[in-house]
Amino acid sequence: MDFDALYGAGRSEPSLIPWDIGGPQPVVQQLVAFGGVRGEVLDPGTGPGYHAIHYAAKGYSATGGGRLTGSDRAGQAQR
Repeated sequence: MDFDALYGAGRSEPSLIPWDIGGPQPVVQQLVAFGGVRGEVLDPGTGPGYHAIHYAAKGYSATGGGRLTGSDRAGQAQR
């Protein structure tokens, strides 16, 4: 896997990384569904923000941070 091709500053378009499935990972969905999450949620390195968005949609106070956040992705989708 070429790090610069996936993460390089010269990229004009965000690319899907191998673990980006277009939404929250199934284990995150299961943790929420089975009540395995308590309190506020911190999602460091949130990437496209799928997990933070999922937590927030389920009523949790969620904070995501990283190079590309969910709000950045949402803004790109609107363009």
